[in-house]
Amino acid sequence: MGAKTKDFGKDRIELERRRYRRVIGVLLFPIILFPLLSLVTYNWRDISWLNAPPLSPPANLIGLVGAWSAFIGYSVMGLTVWVVPFFALIFSGLLLYGRVVHMGRRAFWMLLFVVALCCLTQLGSETIFAGALERINMKPNAGGAIGYWLMTCLLERWFSPVGGGMLMVSIMLFTLLMAIGLRTLFDGLGRLTGWWEARQAAQDEDEIGQDDGQTARERQDQAAVKEQVAKAKQEAKQARAEERKKAKAERAEERRRKKEARVEEARQRKEARAQSKEPGRFDSPATERLLKRIEEAKRAAAAATERERGRAPAARSVASSPAPAPVPVASLESVPVATKPATSAASAAPARPAATRTPAPQPPEEYRLPPISLLNPVSKSRADHGDINKTAEILVETLSQFNVPVEVVGTTPGPVVTQYELRPAPNIKVERIASLTANLQMALEARSLRVLAPIPGKNAVGIELPNRRASPVTFREIVEGEAWRNNTCEIPLALGKDVAGNDLIYDLAKAPHLLVAGATGSGKSVCLNSILNGFLMSRTPEQLRLILVDPKRVEFTCYNDLPHLLVPVINDPKKVAFGLRWAITEMDKRYRLFQKVNCRNIVAFNNRQVVKQE
Repeated sequence: MGAKTKDFGKDRIELERRRYRRVIGVLLFPIILFPLLSLVTYNWRDISWLNAPPLSPPANLIGLVGAWSAFIGYSVMGLTVWVVPFFALIFSGLLLYGRVVHMGRRAFWMLLFVVALCCLTQLGSETIFAGALERINMKPNAGGAIGYWLMTCLLERWFSPVGGGMLMVSIMLFTLLMAIGLRTLFDGLGRLTGWWEARQAAQDEDEIGQDDGQTARERQDQAAVKEQVAKAKQEAKQARAEERKKAKAERAEERRRKKEARVEEARQRKEARAQSKEPGRFDSPATERLLKRIEEAKRAAAAATERERGRAPAARSVASSPAPAPVPVASLESVPVATKPATSAASAAPARPAATRTPAPQPPEEYRLPPISLLNPVSKSRADHGDINKTAEILVETLSQFNVPVEVVGTTPGPVVTQYELRPAPNIKVERIASLTANLQMALEARSLRVLAPIPGKNAVGIELPNRRASPVTFREIVEGEAWRNNTCEIPLALGKDVAGNDLIYDLAKAPHLLVAGATGSGKSVCLNSILNGFLMSRTPEQLRLILVDPKRVEFTCYNDLPHLLVPVINDPKKVAFGLRWAITEMDKRYRLFQKVNCRNIVAFNNRQVVKQE
């Protein structure tokens, strides 16, 4: 009696708890709508931290509380905040069903699941979730503060993005399994398995019922099929036996024909020996081969003789020896029959005319440097320097107005600019002249003006003014000059002319790293073409090899056919490494060679004293 009363009390308590759980589940539904509507209607312009002034009234259906709640959720958990309403909905459904939820344990595991999901979402900040983050103005962290601190600052640094992502996926699977519960999972799997087995059993029963009506007909069909198969096998066996018998008869007939042919051939040879004056002289196989080879040698010698007659006299002078005369067959009767000597003589016969067909190798043609006459003639136009004396007076007068007395001690007219050398009075700082550049330019009405304070190597200040009409500096003018003809440079560079009109020639061996820079239209391409043409006018392909890179595809296209190029002009920047591979290999080889002979550079290597070993 006492046990029944105790069981009744437990059932009553469990019933009351189930009612409480269902009431809580009903109350959770409107609570779930609060964060869900806040997230759905979130607008970042409602937040004063992100937009000034914020929208008034706010666009969020829950008002400022909903806007700030969604903003805090995005800031802490990022886009993962959307799983919170769905988890709350699942808990509410379980409570309405009356199940024991174990809220504390499941909430702990689901919290770990959300943290791992934040870290995993952080990996897609720059790729998958970039558009969503831009719409809610929450760049650049898709996982919020949790994802940033755990994934970006910790896991990516120690495990890399791939390792951190794999770790977070493992944690998510484990926490999801623990939140569901092993017992619940196994119960669900058991129910699913039972449903599937019941479904299969029902299908099997239906199939058995359908098969009962078809069994007799299928048996009859199977018997008929077996009978047809046995009949077909018997017919195939008989056909194979007939084919074997026919093939055996054909092989016997073939052997009989071959035997008759051999007998006939032996009979013919016997008759030939009987008709010969000296029986047995030319009946051996070795003698027959000898006759055949001599006949071939005769035809080859005749063909070689015909080719020699049709050749030019120059070609005949190159031949090593005249072709031998063909060997007459009648002379064979005076030669004793011997297999080995006859074979070697016959094989050597076609070797002599072969030597007459081989031309002597021609020496390679020597490369000649292009003549200067290929270049355009020098223009006769001269530079217009203007009135040099008047310009000098204006300079002196303008500087005297600023209490800077100077004296013009010289002028250097050039093709493009004219340099005026000014010597200031004692106790006058040259910096004062440099500070008056704008005033001098305005007084002279010049397009530009440059002050050299002082001129290197001189006791004077230089002022350079552009000429009214510049004289073009041509490449031919430099190549024809004394500086180019008398230069001792290893690799000369034709750079142009200086202010005084002197040719500028420099040695590339002294400047292996050269940078040509300037504004648009300042003449960089002209300078590079001048340098390359200087190489072509002074060095042969044996003395200089070039690797040209032209990303613009239009600058060096005309040099594609040069024999100096190691590879064609490279237009793709990705292929530059392949083109430079030879240069790197050659550089390493030369460095090892320098190390071996204790030389520092190529000049020391070429000038070293070579000791001859006796």
